[in-house]
Amino acid sequence: MSVAVRAGDGRRVLAGGHYTVTPDRFRDCLAALDWSQRGLAQRLGLQPTTVRRWAAGTGRIPEEVARWLERVAQPLRREPRPGRMA
Repeated sequence: MSVAVRAGDGRRVLAGGHYTVTPDRFRDCLAALDWSQRGLAQRLGLQPTTVRRWAAGTGRIPEEVARWLERVAQPLRREPRPGRMA
């Protein structure tokens, strides 16, 4: 897998036009959503080891997952949740 274009924000387009995100960006999206890797695995019906591999950079994040996660997390990165309220 060779990277054709890489944006400085953690998104990248692979040779052949496939879109993905870096493991750092992937973890940032999960953090913005306050989701654990295990929680994402449950939402997607996957084994937790699959999501752990994506977060570690040892497995390729499927394009549809990368795009979906970016769309879902984007509003929360722009407008973060307030801190924990007492």
